[in-house]
Amino acid sequence: MPTAPVCTPRFRRAALIGLALLTAAPAAAATTIVIQPSNQDAFILKNFPNRVTGATNTRLRVEASPANKARRALVQFPLGSIPPGSTVSSAVIELYAAVNAQSATLTHALHRVTGPWQENTVKWNNQPGFAATPSATALVGLGQGFKSFDVTADVQAALNLCADDHGWLVKDAAETATNLRVAYISQEEKHPADLAHRPRLTVTFTPPACVTDADCRDTNLCTTNERCVAGLCAVDAVVCDDGDPCTADVCDCGTGCRQQPICDDGFACTTDTCNPLTLECSNTPVHGVCATDCADGTCVGDPDRDDLDPGSGCFVTSVAPAGAACSDGEACTTPDRCDGSGACISGPKDCGIPGCGGSPVCAEDCDNCIDDDGNGLVDRNDPQCVPAVDGGGAGAGDPKFRGKPVLRCQKAIRAAGSRFATQLRARLQKCTDGVFLCLQRQPGDPACLAKARARCRKQTAALQAGPTGLDQRLGAKIAKACGPKKPGLLPVVAGADVCGAAGLGFANDVAVCATPQSAGLLAAVTSAIAEAHRCRTVQIFTTDVPRAGELLSAGGVDPSSLPCLGAGAQGGNLGLGKSAGVLKAVVGCQRGIGAAGARFVKQVLEAEQRCSEAVAACIQTKPGSAPCLAKARSVCGKVTSRLYRGSQSREAKLRTAIARACGTAAAGKPPRVALDDLRSVLGLGYETLQPACAALGVSGLATIDDVSECLVRNHVCRADQLLTSQTPRARELLGIGQAVGR
Repeated sequence: MPTAPVCTPRFRRAALIGLALLTAAPAAAATTIVIQPSNQDAFILKNFPNRVTGATNTRLRVEASPANKARRALVQFPLGSIPPGSTVSSAVIELYAAVNAQSATLTHALHRVTGPWQENTVKWNNQPGFAATPSATALVGLGQGFKSFDVTADVQAALNLCADDHGWLVKDAAETATNLRVAYISQEEKHPADLAHRPRLTVTFTPPACVTDADCRDTNLCTTNERCVAGLCAVDAVVCDDGDPCTADVCDCGTGCRQQPICDDGFACTTDTCNPLTLECSNTPVHGVCATDCADGTCVGDPDRDDLDPGSGCFVTSVAPAGAACSDGEACTTPDRCDGSGACISGPKDCGIPGCGGSPVCAEDCDNCIDDDGNGLVDRNDPQCVPAVDGGGAGAGDPKFRGKPVLRCQKAIRAAGSRFATQLRARLQKCTDGVFLCLQRQPGDPACLAKARARCRKQTAALQAGPTGLDQRLGAKIAKACGPKKPGLLPVVAGADVCGAAGLGFANDVAVCATPQSAGLLAAVTSAIAEAHRCRTVQIFTTDVPRAGELLSAGGVDPSSLPCLGAGAQGGNLGLGKSAGVLKAVVGCQRGIGAAGARFVKQVLEAEQRCSEAVAACIQTKPGSAPCLAKARSVCGKVTSRLYRGSQSREAKLRTAIARACGTAAAGKPPRVALDDLRSVLGLGYETLQPACAALGVSGLATIDDVSECLVRNHVCRADQLLTSQTPRARELLGIGQAVGR
């Protein structure tokens, strides 16, 4: 099939991509495109580890060196014109050798880059990681011309998974054997005769099949106009040119357009400016940046000096000893101390200092289960937060015509809300379990990942709008139990009782309660419950599965559909790369923790719901009945004491389940999963939870029981939040029922 390169109308790569569909075969046949030039490239120098070359250099220099002068190149191509999920039958990178070492045995290798980088800041000192095994090698030492590297598997992986799209590193296969050098033409080339010699990637692919445009929608931020054409998906590439010649404009599939200043020297102590007419750069030193409480120095910012701080560009002349006083700029952390290497370390926060109540470090976060301001009150118990509703033990009024309907409505909301949270959690778990298995046990297997993504699409379909969506089911249950029996009739529960503190108590959580007779009241209640439950469930889930955000994205789930998801642990969509037995245990451990955590939250929620409903039945339908309240308190004591007390408590069983899935099988034997693998971002990723666990009072994650303790503390709080979202009077009712707490 004939192909020809497509070039950008401008010489600079700021115009981003010159892409064309060169041959479009009939439906179901393969398509071949040539992507030229690369969207970013650079070379890095070992003996000048702070030099940045990417935004201005017209050559990509690759050199082996027995001394300290090795050079490596980095190159990445925009894939936004290829529909994600396409099947790649061929992908070849061609780099044009303009200067060649003339060696018949000189071999260069392309290695898949495993982390993000930017050509305007990348240097030897901060180069991204790359796969140890090369994706392709080629003999490159004889004559000028294009040198070819087959990267079919890598391009397929990048189209399957955005996080695998970071380009390639080019290096001498031996790197220490000779001083042989090749200079490849880069995408910054401006000479007209060499424009066609800039880096190019030729890809032959078959787009995914489709029936409607909806089948082609994806989460890749570098594609637009996703559509179905003659039974196959088609997309257009996003163009990121901002019109500023002083920026290099790149599209990243995970973050979208990124404008990179071409004059950034990578040093914090310099002010970088660009002349838009000549593209000349100036990097002006700002010496004040180098004078701090803990160090003194001058701004040099010379990339060819190796005696400077690589981040700041400062030549440090003195460093304060460890323990010396300093200030982090926050008056409520004290005392701050130098660490002996030039950094100021914040002291513990002291929220008792006058004026600190309004400080960011002492403001109460009303949704994190932590006593942020140190006054002993957490979240909505703190006066800085909107309080939970308290009806003072009163019922709505007439037990038959107001109390019973309120009670039935409350039970329906509780059942529907709990079902919403349970189903959402189960769907998320099934999605991430499948992706996690692929990353750990079948890395690089596109078939495994494709199957996992299909499973994720199926499981998360109910997160979208439609008659079978979770939100719609929740709303239908609430409307049936609490709304009008028939159109035109009054609702079963009056708006005043939906909102009032003596009724359901939604006034503090639903803004529409300001006009409780509004026709949209129940819809607003449904929306508030769905939003809160979605957030709480995701927060619980990401504690059980710290890599949840990464795994869901790898499964094709749009992160914006899950508020409160957060970044979490990021392992670059890689696994531990260890023996099959270790990886099997790691997968089993993650599944075990997920199942145990979900079960524990459900048990806490069910016990507290039974208690609160028993009390609510008394105050709504039998107000003032001492026998009814005594019986309700008996129920509360029975069901809530099972949560945390004794060897057969729900908490004890959670710990046992986690120990069984991840810990030691028998005395004297090593644990099924090593603690390092449990903590590693390439394993389960619990390392990233250490700050959150410390804030909950678990100072370190040194054992599997520490992990269990952190999960318990988090889940108890989040389960209470779930209950309060669907039963706003829950805290009041649990208090009246004398429920047993942890």
